[in-house]
Amino acid sequence: MGKGGKVDIDESGASSDQKHKTFKWDEVKQNKWIVTEKLVYDVSRFSRKQPGGERLMLNHAGQDATDAFLCFHTDMKKVRKYMSPILMGQVMPESLDKTFVK
Repeated sequence: MGKGGKVDIDESGASSDQKHKTFKWDEVKQNKWIVTEKLVYDVSRFSRKQPGGERLMLNHAGQDATDAFLCFHTDMKKVRKYMSPILMGQVMPESLDKTFVK
């Protein structure tokens, strides 16, 4: 796609390409990404800029952080838009019920 090309962004903040990338929980944990509302984010570089602090973000690395995000953010639509540059894709549906303990 060249400059000025139209990218289809949905309500989650995901482009059409990002919506189709799926990851297993093993990948999420190994790469220390986070998941909120089934969406996978690479917070490795973002965590230092995160308004709540790097420690808060890294405490949820490799896990589903949806509950934590909902506690601190009242407008998830705004959060998804803000985090859209670090959106990687989605967790594979069959692995959504898995949780990991550090």
